[in-house]
Amino acid sequence: MNEKEAREYVKNLKKFYTEAVGFGGVVLLFILIWAASGMGYFWPLWVILFGGMGLLYRAINFGFLPQLTEMLPFTNPQWEDDQVKKLTTPASSSKAKKGKAVAKTEDYDESEGA
Repeated sequence: MNEKEAREYVKNLKKFYTEAVGFGGVVLLFILIWAASGMGYFWPLWVILFGGMGLLYRAINFGFLPQLTEMLPFTNPQWEDDQVKKLTTPASSSKAKKGKAVAKTEDYDESEGA
């Protein structure tokens, strides 16, 4: 990881921590409102569930939950680069054949317009 990538990662990490603290504050506020209003149905649960899903996704992206990152590999930032490398490196003849089929289709489309 070069310095530019490291700075970007730290910037995003700071943003994540800021969002997590903000989310915690909002949840605490809603729980206090719920408690002051008579402690009936625990409606802050909906805020916790739906707001927490976004926070959970971001935590997975940063690798804070490695078990989930293994189950959902596309959440790993490196996954995209790995997929591009797989698709651009001719590893088998079937991929090469697919590339030739695409090239033939492109030639067909170009000649059709002329």
